[in-house]
Amino acid sequence: MKNVTTRATTLAILSISLLPMTTGVVASATPKLMTSFPTASTTTLNLVVTIPSFAMMVMVLISGALVKHCGSKRIVLSGLAMVSLATIIGMLAPNVQWLLAARLLLGVGLGLYNTLAVSLISRLFQGPQRQRLLGYQNATQGFGALLGALVVAALLLVSWRWAYGFYLISIPLFFGYAYYVPEVRFADSNQTRHQALTMRQGSSLVLDAGCLFGLMTFYMLANLKLPAMLVQHHWGDSSTGALLLVVMAIGTIVAGISYRWFKTRLQRLMLVFSSLSMIGGYVAMLVASASWALGISALLVGTSFGWLVPELFGHATQLVPASQANFVTIILMTSSNLANFAAPFVMVMLTPSGSLEQFITRSLGVLASLAVVELLSFWWQRGHVVLN
Repeated sequence: MKNVTTRATTLAILSISLLPMTTGVVASATPKLMTSFPTASTTTLNLVVTIPSFAMMVMVLISGALVKHCGSKRIVLSGLAMVSLATIIGMLAPNVQWLLAARLLLGVGLGLYNTLAVSLISRLFQGPQRQRLLGYQNATQGFGALLGALVVAALLLVSWRWAYGFYLISIPLFFGYAYYVPEVRFADSNQTRHQALTMRQGSSLVLDAGCLFGLMTFYMLANLKLPAMLVQHHWGDSSTGALLLVVMAIGTIVAGISYRWFKTRLQRLMLVFSSLSMIGGYVAMLVASASWALGISALLVGTSFGWLVPELFGHATQLVPASQANFVTIILMTSSNLANFAAPFVMVMLTPSGSLEQFITRSLGVLASLAVVELLSFWWQRGHVVLN
């Protein structure tokens, strides 16, 4: 499709990416939830942060069929409306069960249009402009996380309930999308079913999905752990912990904006450098003796995230014809949301003793192994050309 979209339409499409990566910004409210709901376990309260990702994962799997039958515009608007409703329920939740239900509904709303945030760009744009907008799309996610963390930090001074009200930003997003974005149609799945992936394309897609799962898991674990570490070490309170997520979001924004510059110089090594940035963040977490060290950790983790998402999504969508971009996006979104949801359980697996040092050292071992796999994949792919 030719690039005939207006600037307002492009901005409206990018704006819906403000919310999908903000589910973790309320992690800094967890200490206050412990006070409000003293009988709830730590794992349950962590699920308040991550359970939207479970709903998003499920909705991503069926969103392709829903877009086919209902149209992309109706799906996006329905999702934003659900987010608004879930926000109101969460702010009024009388107990943790209601809060979990509200967060689950929030995930359903975000999951309805999550894949469209990327596939609309892949559908409407081609070549360098698509690559640039994918970087902007990830930067928009980072800006959403930054905005969310700032708002949550401020509203936590009042109440955790007010902090959850950040998602009411979905209301102006609803009207902006409704006014500026027309219906965008995707190729019927029957037309793409015969365009099977080659073995090399399939293996590359599996590797991309696996790398995304691994790195996203540790990104979410950092979201959960950094604010908690700040409070546990008495280096700050919940509002200060939220500022760590602000720093993380700044790293994501800067990385997203600079992605194309680094990509032209590093090419496929971008993924390796993304992993090294994540490793650096966990090393800073390990040696932290003051709050500023946790800030460095947050910045490096955010930078890693800002590079890995456009790199993996851009590489995967280039593997297949444009008509299959939505299918590839669904695969990667499923991997990403599964990682976010699984993070609290991975934390328990990594730290059966509950030791912070054990958690970080084991995390570093997994991340180092992942970086080695990525480096080997880079050397293997140097001698192969994957044709679209």
